[in-house]
Amino acid sequence: MTRRPATTSLAADRPDPAQQAVLADFVEQMGILGEDGRMPRIAGRLFGLFLVETRPLSLRDLADRLRVSKASVSTNTRLLAAAGMIERVSMPGDRQDYYRFASVPLELMLQEMLRHTTRVAKLLAATGDKLSDSNAEVRARLSTLAAFHEAAGESLKAVIRKFGDDSIL
Repeated sequence: MTRRPATTSLAADRPDPAQQAVLADFVEQMGILGEDGRMPRIAGRLFGLFLVETRPLSLRDLADRLRVSKASVSTNTRLLAAAGMIERVSMPGDRQDYYRFASVPLELMLQEMLRHTTRVAKLLAATGDKLSDSNAEVRARLSTLAAFHEAAGESLKAVIRKFGDDSIL
């Protein structure tokens, strides 16, 4: 089996080198932002690539494009797929798995953020409720953080109502 050479092109339909440079920088910056959001840099880079790529890509394509190991790509595509950000697809006549940007990742991401924010708010409030007056300072701190997370949850609900359908894609 002959391995194809690595390519820096982000899409065959984007021959303009200046545009390719912009998109390549975007993919790298998404990796950094992914790390800021506590995901592996490769997962952020992969997600960035899926945002700008219009066709499904195999694990080998992804590894070649990002110049990383196929094992790293495999691990991080599973992470993104489990989060609903990308989806696995098949190509007729090809046994490889391919991946592409998921059809509704924004709603899934918002729902996950809401779920997490709600759980944190409940934990903070429940713990604060169990503390006695001798822990008034800690109780007040937990109460403030719980109120913050509750407000964030309400904001997320509003965003989900606004963007919770296919019109956002």
